[in-house]
Amino acid sequence: DPHIERRVCIDRTDKKTKKTVTECRTVSYRCEDGAHGHDGRNGQPGRDGLPGKLTLIPRMRPLRPAIERRVIDIRDITRRTWTLSRNRWVERDGALALLAPGSVVADEYRLFAGRTTVRHRFRWRAKRPLAGFSGRVRLELVGNDSIAHFPPDIWLARSIKRRAGTTTETITHAIRRDEALRLAFALKTTKKNGRPIVVITETAPTPAGVTTGLRIRIDGARLFGWKRLYEGAIPPHALQRTDNGWRIAIDQLPLKKKYLQPGRRIRIRVQVTRGYHGNNATLRFKKRHDFPDDEEDEDDF
Repeated sequence: DPHIERRVCIDRTDKKTKKTVTECRTVSYRCEDGAHGHDGRNGQPGRDGLPGKLTLIPRMRPLRPAIERRVIDIRDITRRTWTLSRNRWVERDGALALLAPGSVVADEYRLFAGRTTVRHRFRWRAKRPLAGFSGRVRLELVGNDSIAHFPPDIWLARSIKRRAGTTTETITHAIRRDEALRLAFALKTTKKNGRPIVVITETAPTPAGVTTGLRIRIDGARLFGWKRLYEGAIPPHALQRTDNGWRIAIDQLPLKKKYLQPGRRIRIRVQVTRGYHGNNATLRFKKRHDFPDDEEDEDDF
């Protein structure tokens, strides 16, 4: 039984004298045989690989790299004409007939068929200077045309002309999206009879060309849940345009007046859609209103 002995020493500190004491002892190590290993197993038979595929480029010069997309700072788009390109390939059969007998290669091969090149030119004709915007424009080659994707927070109007491999994109109007959405909502009551009025305020001047669409929905409270009283466009006699917004008189909407009596509760939802040359976004306002038993309200005006 093979074994080996070794003398091992360690230092420790005596608690009483605070001195370092060295203690040594003999340690005996014993070796034992390990367990027998398991037998291995044969691997799976190999398989022949697929034949290679031939690519033919009928020219001596190396192909230039394709540039199918670019990302451009919006303030740089008019500084040059941007070029996009793609190498075109076609799949054909008959590779074995082109090579020496005995060649091992797939019969289908790929043939270089030319290069698609599109030039894209931007023209900025909007009143607001291009330097007033920030973000990146993504330009990509889709089929045989170049497509420009502007940041979603920029609303613009543009025209595109394509001729002889050149795309000319003219931007005629442009604003920032948030400029069209600077609106504030409030629910107030009239001083005379405590009727609710929705007040929509433009908190900053709105750029010219921005359109506004208004819709409203009124629900009346029941013992269980809500009953829809009206939903749709706001009649002209219920809508008042102010210097910087709109006022909607709820009691002028075509709904049953019994739901506007003291002690009743209604839920008001207003939807405002702002548009600008094909771009649009919607803001929503929701508020509940209780008709008090008396005709006084702290939020009168």
